[in-house]
Amino acid sequence: MASIARAEPWASRPLLTITRNFETLPLPARMLVDHLDKHRGNVS
Repeated sequence: MASIARAEPWASRPLLTITRNFETLPLPARMLVDHLDKHRGNVS
């Protein structure tokens, strides 16, 4: 996956990951959420 910075005003919006209980997610899903949270805001 890659992020692409967009100059259009409509392209800037918050993205959220929501789960009822993080601890009950399967390990791959927890790893994905951890990775996305760690790299939040890093757009290249």
